[in-house]
Amino acid sequence: MRRVTSLFSHSHNRPCYNLMVSSKVLLKFPINFIVCAALVLLDIGSAQYSRAGSARSEPGNFGLGLILGDPTGLSLNYELGSKRSIDAALAWTLSGNRFRIHADHLWHIPNAIELKNANPLGYFYGVGGRIILSNKVNDKSNNSYSALGVRASNGLRYRFFNAVPIEVFLEVALNLNLVPATDVDADFALGARYYF
Repeated sequence: MRRVTSLFSHSHNRPCYNLMVSSKVLLKFPINFIVCAALVLLDIGSAQYSRAGSARSEPGNFGLGLILGDPTGLSLNYELGSKRSIDAALAWTLSGNRFRIHADHLWHIPNAIELKNANPLGYFYGVGGRIILSNKVNDKSNNSYSALGVRASNGLRYRFFNAVPIEVFLEVALNLNLVPATDVDADFALGARYYF
């Protein structure tokens, strides 16, 4: 308890210091654990789905899986209906090993692209926010690499729901960082989620 308390009891002139200090714990948390946890959850969900058999005609509203690219980590999606959802990720950036969280409100076009002898491709777009936590400091400006901003995302998803409650997706997002400085960057990632 003394060790945890000491992390938050320091004072510092930099405005992002509290984010930097608290993110030290997150940055030491190994991504291997998150990957293993996701695989275990997917395995449990698969077992539940196979036990339910044909009695379960529709997948659940909550999807959990992995996102790979920039960022890489856990991906979550909660369906608010057939045309809206809340999407989020707990992940790491490839550049600088920074922990990040983002969440988007998405709108869906379920049958955007019809495919022959296959389920249609869905298109989604939305807006949300992103926070990046880092314990590193930019040597030139003496500013934290931590950042807070907004994002606009869009992408495609394919659902295998006829056989198993799994979807794969491709996502591209444009990010506008607002704090500590204004700049623009982009995310690109592939992912898969299992729906409970």
